[in-house]
Amino acid sequence: MIASIFSKSKPVNIIIIAAFLILISTIYNWNLFFTDISRSGQMVLNIIVLLFSLLIFDFINSKNNITQRNGFAVLCFGLVLGLFPEIIKHSELLWSNVFLLFALRRLVSLHSRKHVKKKLFDAGFWIGLAILINPTLILILPILVIAVGYYSGNDVKTAIIPIVGLLCVLVIKICYNILVFDTYFLERDLQVQFNLDLSNYWTQDSLTRIVPFLLILFWSLIKVIASYNERNTDEKPTYMILIWYTISALLIIGFSVIQDGGQMIFLLVPASFVVALNMETIDREWITNTIIGVLIIAIIVNLVL
Repeated sequence: MIASIFSKSKPVNIIIIAAFLILISTIYNWNLFFTDISRSGQMVLNIIVLLFSLLIFDFINSKNNITQRNGFAVLCFGLVLGLFPEIIKHSELLWSNVFLLFALRRLVSLHSRKHVKKKLFDAGFWIGLAILINPTLILILPILVIAVGYYSGNDVKTAIIPIVGLLCVLVIKICYNILVFDTYFLERDLQVQFNLDLSNYWTQDSLTRIVPFLLILFWSLIKVIASYNERNTDEKPTYMILIWYTISALLIIGFSVIQDGGQMIFLLVPASFVVALNMETIDREWITNTIIGVLIIAIIVNLVL
């Protein structure tokens, strides 16, 4: 039944998901809203940023026809967030994800072959800002390299434009440090830390949601990769960017210094697209409803536990 509701693209779909996100965020932070006014204000702001991310996500999808005319992408966006409501607590990660969405918007719109240099510069700049907030996001750079490979046309000048965008962020950071701290770099600016301790994800409450989610994601990713050669010339770069975005996000989560579930936000966008691309190719509606049902059950179990 849920699959039939989201099988067509309707304005009501995004309203349903927005309401669902607000509901999940409220339930997960219920006690906080009544015990800490200052932090509850921050949570409200975080919810607004999250809803803004949803709008950007839907805009990218509808503007570039990444999925067919259906609501599966926004549905997956809501379900992934429902699985990992810890995301809402991390303001810096939310803003990092917004910057990555801005970068993705520029990268996937390159298929039009218009303003290629400007879009590559913008993508490099936004990714640079995201890395500035969270240095582990340096692992997302492969999607920029892939875009350059597809759209630079073997032009060296075009190929270095994203690097210029990244360097602009570095220059802004240096100027800020000079004005505020009277130094070029702070000690923390030169530290890129990684952590491979995934023990927090091996607890019972984590496994009940991570296992079904990853099984569905890996199955969908394999199907998307398998269908790559069947795509037309304009679609192939977008598919490759999404594939590597997913792989990079998994690496970012695995190497993040803090492992508390909030880092799953970096899978929010690519996983939603990849799973949606898989769902729209399934002929039997009961299979699609089963996927949705499994994720909803995992969400409920997580909230109960």
